[in-house]
Amino acid sequence: MKAQEKTRTPHSLRFNVWLYFLLFSAVLVIMVWMFEVAAFRIYYQRMRQTEVRNIAYRLADLSDEISSWEEFRDAAELAAVSYGVAIIIYNAKGDVLASFGPFGGYVPDQATVETFLNKFIESGADEVEYFVDRTDSEFRSYIYGCMLGPADSAFLYINMPITEYNIMGDILSNQLVTVGIISLAFALIMSWFISWKLSDPIHKMAAQAKKLGQGDYGVHFEGNGYDEIDELSNALNFATEELGKTDDLRKDLLANVSHDLRTPLSMIRAYAEMIRDLSGNDPEKRTRHTETIIEEADRLSLLVNDMLDLSKLQAKTVEFHYEVSCISLLAEHCLKQFSYLEERDGYRIE
Repeated sequence: MKAQEKTRTPHSLRFNVWLYFLLFSAVLVIMVWMFEVAAFRIYYQRMRQTEVRNIAYRLADLSDEISSWEEFRDAAELAAVSYGVAIIIYNAKGDVLASFGPFGGYVPDQATVETFLNKFIESGADEVEYFVDRTDSEFRSYIYGCMLGPADSAFLYINMPITEYNIMGDILSNQLVTVGIISLAFALIMSWFISWKLSDPIHKMAAQAKKLGQGDYGVHFEGNGYDEIDELSNALNFATEELGKTDDLRKDLLANVSHDLRTPLSMIRAYAEMIRDLSGNDPEKRTRHTETIIEEADRLSLLVNDMLDLSKLQAKTVEFHYEVSCISLLAEHCLKQFSYLEERDGYRIE
């Protein structure tokens, strides 16, 4: 048994373009939303860490370069207010030498100070950084410290809260939901417009193609400015012109063939009547008339062969070769074919 052929369900190009564009827009909005919500915490935390390090590096440079305590204090106060951080200077014993904050001085408890100084002892490095999370809330802060001055005479302590990303994350989520709805609505309108722009000329071409199939070779296919559709319309216009030429050639061929066949048929009939009425008892005339009938029958065969050769030339299965012909011999042959008119009706042909 032959396997059943799979039937393909037709799909509308306009609907497919609209659907694909809409799905792409929806996936893009979802990806943006997921990236902003999921990656915002990591990005925000790293950004805040970078800000703290930059503050510490500037203050450390100032502590080495300037001799005036007033300049260092002004720079620390400006950084604390601008970035919302707490900046404290400790000595090696843990005593507070100076404290700066966005809302005034800030002094952490003794446990925080001991933890901070112990980090230096454990690491043996010139700087430390770590996070502090409170168990009773979502509060989290980033601690950064480095040594100031020679022989560990002072330590720079910077405390930056990074919990505001929760509030900002909620704001971004709400904004992204609104933006996503607006984007999908805009994508819905744009996808419909684009799908209509692409499919409308194809629908028009289909309507013109139906007219072409009904024999109307005066149709014209138009594109819409896109290269691919313009190429298709040009190809269809070229095919329409060629079909029109072929139809004209077919009509001319039928007219010429009907005309050319009428002449030898008329001669065969005329010579047959002459044999019946005039030369039936004259062997010489009967033989000449019979040969003429045979020649005209051969001419009919040649006409049929010419039609076949013309079809082969149109199909480009054979090559066309030119030959030299003598027009006077062709004219004498044509006059000889009409010699029966002289015998039967008394015509004189020169």
